[in-house]
Amino acid sequence: MTFGSSAATRRQAIPIAIEGLTKTYGRVHALDSVSLSVGAGEFVSILGASGSGKTTLLMAIAGFTRPSSGSIRFGARHVTLLEPHKRNIGMVFQSYALFPNMTVAGNVAYPLRLRGVGRSEIAERVAKALQTVRLEGFGDRAIDQLSGGQRQRVALARAIVFGPDILLMDEPLSALDKKLREQMQIEVRHLHRELGLTTIFVTHDQHEAFTMSDRIALIDKGRFVQIGSPTELYNAPASRFVADFVGQSYFVPVSVASGTASLGNRPLRLARAAAYSVADQFLVLRPEHLRVMSPGESEGDDNILAGRFKELIFQGESYLAFVDLPGGVPIALRLSGHQVEAVRALDIGSTLRMALSPEYSLVLP
Repeated sequence: MTFGSSAATRRQAIPIAIEGLTKTYGRVHALDSVSLSVGAGEFVSILGASGSGKTTLLMAIAGFTRPSSGSIRFGARHVTLLEPHKRNIGMVFQSYALFPNMTVAGNVAYPLRLRGVGRSEIAERVAKALQTVRLEGFGDRAIDQLSGGQRQRVALARAIVFGPDILLMDEPLSALDKKLREQMQIEVRHLHRELGLTTIFVTHDQHEAFTMSDRIALIDKGRFVQIGSPTELYNAPASRFVADFVGQSYFVPVSVASGTASLGNRPLRLARAAAYSVADQFLVLRPEHLRVMSPGESEGDDNILAGRFKELIFQGESYLAFVDLPGGVPIALRLSGHQVEAVRALDIGSTLRMALSPEYSLVLP
């Protein structure tokens, strides 16, 4: 699925520089010295739980919230204290904020009329914007005649029709059902590639951020805890908080002595060296990185975990195997193919061996 780009909506992409941004409400720090650089044409998602500060940051970038300190630049322009309408940003809100008394074309044309654009040029730009979001022929429809996905496209068309420098999006897909939401994630990603706009997208949904983003900035309590590509956050989390927030993780206690981490009496082979400054360390396990070993299979170079098999449950396209690891850590493995047969042959309570590649073996405090 592709979108047609147009001269009316494409502009030269510009970078964003946020430095030391702080926003306080009394003694509460909604933002605590946040810094972020977004490259020209980059798609960056601000990911975080409710109350983490992600929407406050987006509103500060848009100009709807004035920061207590710090600076925001769009390219060479300092915009920290500039009114929203002078920043030339396209904004898509969580509720879409469409006017029910206007047609689709009227909604898309609204920012152009505010800017004093002539009638013939408005008609041309609206038609191109609707074509870009695949809504040709919808201009005369009322908003209440549209589906949720179509309304979302109208909001996008309105945000890009005047040629903004930057596109900001505040959880615009949260009201859609799961299937449509996943479809729209791909469509928005394709639209970004076609237009080349510098985009900041706010979401609490990690799968959404992974699907759409060049980079993700994970925020907690008003501070960024890690910024990187989706693969960096997933495979190389900087802390236990990141590992727990991103994806499904289990944490198995390991012992540390003489700079070496061990699970039981087995030293762990790790993908990268770790500095152990405290005794409490955990091996981070992603269930999809564990491989069920066949009876009699040699250990090779993998790290070996042995757990007590509890239950195998059929779920249609796959099975869930429940296992208790040493230290009382229960995990669930999603299995298919020959791995299911290896587990099915086991008695409840017997030992299940699992292999973990050093590539995916990570120890964190």
